[in-house]
Amino acid sequence: MGAYLMDIFVVRERLAALSNICKACKPDVKLRFITEELGFESDGDAAQFICDYNRQHLLEEKEDGQIFEAAKS
Repeated sequence: MGAYLMDIFVVRERLAALSNICKACKPDVKLRFITEELGFESDGDAAQFICDYNRQHLLEEKEDGQIFEAAKS
């Protein structure tokens, strides 16, 4: 039953970690870094998580991959 209990806290902890990443890594962060640090299975899952919380305007496509504009968050 412990795994079900963890499901309750995952979103809250990911949001808190994303907030800390934004404070530490201004002006932008590669989406791949967010994927790895927050334990998402793919960059698409990380991008969907960001979009679910109405921050899709902070995602930008660059020549070296997608970035998350931490300075604007």
